[in-house]
Amino acid sequence: MHNLAKDIIELLKKQGLMLSVAESFTGGGVANAIVLVDGASSAFYEGIVCYHSASKAERLCIDKNLLKQHGAVNAMVAKDMVKGILQLKKADIAVATTGIAGSATDSFSTPIGKAFIACGNQTDIIVQEFLFEGNREKIIQDGVDAALHILYTYLLTREGKL
Repeated sequence: MHNLAKDIIELLKKQGLMLSVAESFTGGGVANAIVLVDGASSAFYEGIVCYHSASKAERLCIDKNLLKQHGAVNAMVAKDMVKGILQLKKADIAVATTGIAGSATDSFSTPIGKAFIACGNQTDIIVQEFLFEGNREKIIQDGVDAALHILYTYLLTREGKL
């Protein structure tokens, strides 16, 4: 079976980049997939799980008014999560996940399965929106898989391979 996380580590090493991840609904699953790769420490700096909105504000400096007005599940928050973890100046590139895995929605009636995944560096951040289906476990795993795919594609694009 193809190991996308291994390919990501190889691309990060080849490009001389250090990765950090900021996760919400994926609960550390992206970081776990990365650290399962032998030699990941040469290209992976840290993973932060900011599950609660207050944690996003405190750890990643997400604007509290943005969270209060729009909730944690939107493109702006995903993008700001990437910016927040990159402001720590320890990584060159980051991926962030925010979404609702279920079984209940948030106070903004965000549908279960809705998620935003962001990836980028200090000057170029992309955000993709998803509506995953299935139970909580499947939604989380689909989010991890999507985040890895987005990161891999982003790295290939940087290399001019896409």
